[in-house]
Amino acid sequence: MRKFENITGTGFFDQSLGMHIAEYPENHSTPWIRQDFFSIYHVVSGRGFFKTLQNKVDLRRGDVFFLNRGEPHSWQVNDCLHDFAWHFNANFLKRIHDFLPDKTFLNASYLERFIGDHGKGMIHYRAPGRESLQIRHTLKALLLEYLGNAGDREKMLHLDGGRIFLLYARLAAKQCQREPIGKTISVHGRKVCEKVILFVREHFHQKLTLESLASMHGLHPDYLSRIFGIHTGYRVIEYIQEVRIHAACDLMRSDESTILAIALKAGFESLSYFNKTFKKYTGMQPSEYRRLACRK
Repeated sequence: MRKFENITGTGFFDQSLGMHIAEYPENHSTPWIRQDFFSIYHVVSGRGFFKTLQNKVDLRRGDVFFLNRGEPHSWQVNDCLHDFAWHFNANFLKRIHDFLPDKTFLNASYLERFIGDHGKGMIHYRAPGRESLQIRHTLKALLLEYLGNAGDREKMLHLDGGRIFLLYARLAAKQCQREPIGKTISVHGRKVCEKVILFVREHFHQKLTLESLASMHGLHPDYLSRIFGIHTGYRVIEYIQEVRIHAACDLMRSDESTILAIALKAGFESLSYFNKTFKKYTGMQPSEYRRLACRK
């Protein structure tokens, strides 16, 4: 099992990009982590949730999502999930720019802006059935081409990586032009939700309730609950707990205080409730997480 920490590109892959096919077992959860490289994931099979501190996305076969570097994230798998992951860093992006004779598309693409300084945490794209099948065939062909070329794997990795990046850049551009997946809310509702997200991330250590957050914005709790769920995929209380668990994970990696002290710093009122909640959201006890996080 990989040590739970802030994952660096140097430790995760040797060149400026890497790829892997991962399998997550049924009813599997992962603790919160962050990485210093960009990732593109394609769900090959299975069902589950991918969580960031911005939203929670229900994943199914054929889904594609783009994760920005530095974005805390976590997996929650319902049905055994397989994904194809492509990881890359700034050096790879520079090589893509140098490789393309016409850089107009890439410079104007939504993915290029997404991975820049003003990018959000993730982009989620649900491909229609026929397009999803075409993507799977393309990925399989590129993977077989890479595995079958024993002579110059690094060159093939960058060549196929460039093709995959451009494929996903086009998908990201489509997502920018499409209507959002599922229900939508008003501009005012989105602004309220963004304010709630920011407030929770800054005040998670304080006592927070759905009622108090709704009152701050002059809203009925039921209305805030509804629009927050549409905007983020989280229930309000669930989101508060996720932010607190993420904070506790960070503290256990960097703070030598007792688990009780960390639980209180993260906004939990008792050790027993913290242990129960941590186990529910990560699949392990805090003591187990700390042992793995501190393993040399």
